[in-house]
Amino acid sequence: MKEENFGFKPENLAQIRVSRGLTARELSLKLNKNASYISGVENGRFSISMDVVLRLSDELNVPPTFFFISGSKPLEVYEILTLLGDLDQEELIMVKNYILHIKSIREMRD
Repeated sequence: MKEENFGFKPENLAQIRVSRGLTARELSLKLNKNASYISGVENGRFSISMDVVLRLSDELNVPPTFFFISGSKPLEVYEILTLLGDLDQEELIMVKNYILHIKSIREMRD
């Protein structure tokens, strides 16, 4: 990935694009870009500007921060974060404790 991409994760773009049923060409054209633009961004051949990140965010209905989530499952992380936003403080603490419990079980197995 090019340094000019300021932490942008092209794999996140590919995952959300596919989940929305769009080809790279279709998304490029929706953004009024060259037909191969999105493919080039996803493959690291082209850099991306913050303006395009914001346009992608609008087009794909995700916050701009989605494109900067690290890890192998950004869509799942985004969906979980969205669900957590509806919980009250007590429920959030319960979820946190459950996650910590799962992690401790995993550590014992490993």
